[in-house]
Amino acid sequence: MPFSGFSERAIRFLGELSQNNERAWFEAHRDEYESLLVEPAKEFVVELGSLLRGLDPKIHAIPRVRGSIKAMEQLRGFRKNPRPPYKDHLDVWFWSGTRRMWDNAGFFLRLTPTRLILAGGMIEFQKDALARYRERAVEHRERVER
Repeated sequence: MPFSGFSERAIRFLGELSQNNERAWFEAHRDEYESLLVEPAKEFVVELGSLLRGLDPKIHAIPRVRGSIKAMEQLRGFRKNPRPPYKDHLDVWFWSGTRRMWDNAGFFLRLTPTRLILAGGMIEFQKDALARYRERAVEHRERVER
C-alpha cells in the first residue's frame, strides 16, 4: 500500500505515550502502536527508500523495526538518571554503507508529538574516520590561508 502519511491519531498516540511512559500502558496500546506508527512507517520506508536510491544506489531502506525503523524500547543500562522505557517519538534511518550504524552517511526522520525533523549526513564519526576528517579540515584550512 502506498504511504499516505501519519495520521493525527498517530501524533496523539506519541503524546499519550510521553504522558504514560510505562510498560503496562504501552503493552495495552501495542495494537495502536503497530497500526498507527509501524505500518505507515513501513510504507514510508519502501516509498522513500526507492526515491533515495536515485541519489545513492547503495542506500539501505529496510521496512521493519530494527531495520530502518528504530525500536521504541530504550536501553536502560546503568545510568544516574534512568530513562523512561519507551521513546516518545518515531525514528527512521536510511543509511549508506555496509553497517547499520550511525557512523554511516544517511537520511533521518524523527516524528515527535510536536514536530517533524528531517536530516541528512552523518550522526557521528568512528574514531579513524574522525581523525581523517580532522586531518583534511586542517589541510584545507592551511591551503585557504596561504
